[in-house]
Amino acid sequence: MLDVLKRLRSEKKITQEQLGKAIGVSQQAVNSYENTETQPDFNTLVKIADYFNVTVDYLLGHESHNELPAEIRKYSFGQEEIELISEYLGLSFNQKKCINPMVEALRKPEDYK
Repeated sequence: MLDVLKRLRSEKKITQEQLGKAIGVSQQAVNSYENTETQPDFNTLVKIADYFNVTVDYLLGHESHNELPAEIRKYSFGQEEIELISEYLGLSFNQKKCINPMVEALRKPEDYK
């Protein structure tokens, strides 16, 4: 996982401190994950996977590649879209029910003319 974490962080061009803040750990904790001193607990591992939009298996080296499903690959997502999707996926059922009508309304711009 250590090489994978370091590579993902490098690809995203973020510091250990930025990653730590995003997942709720210190910069020192991220450094220790990357330098084999400690391993993240399960909850932190899930946060890291969510942050980088990869699977936990990928982080642990159980997947040979980090390929998105075909139905998602057809889209070219920027970082902002990936973050929005991640945020949406983290919402509760009721929160999603509140947002879905807004998304549907945005799909029909003729309603706003």
